[in-house]
Amino acid sequence: MSTQKRSAVEQLDALIDGYLDDLQEISESELLADQRQIEMQRVTFDKLVKNASLEAGKRRLAHARRALVAKSSEMKPLEPIDLPEARRFIAEAANDARITLAARDLAEMPDEDVERIYRQLKELESARAPRKE
Repeated sequence: MSTQKRSAVEQLDALIDGYLDDLQEISESELLADQRQIEMQRVTFDKLVKNASLEAGKRRLAHARRALVAKSSEMKPLEPIDLPEARRFIAEAANDARITLAARDLAEMPDEDVERIYRQLKELESARAPRKE
């Protein structure tokens, strides 16, 4: 066994390869002789695959949580928004063919909705802007 770290997928591949190698080495008469042993091996293999899948899911979830925490720690606090400027920006965006906004009267829209939509539009705008790296 090597000392280098292997991913869960590589470990599962090695397990399956080893299992298949064992199956190929067993004679047909041995393999078909004892149904209880066959069932035991099937159950064992199913448990191994299930546990590997669960472990992989846990690792993906932990990775996603770490990424979310890292992203949220990078976010700066929300700056106050000039509501008349936000309403003007949203009105302009409503005429942009690349953006679809529900038909609403901006004058009657609550301030919270104006702020939310304005921030979303600004986020979309920054995502579309070419990045210099």
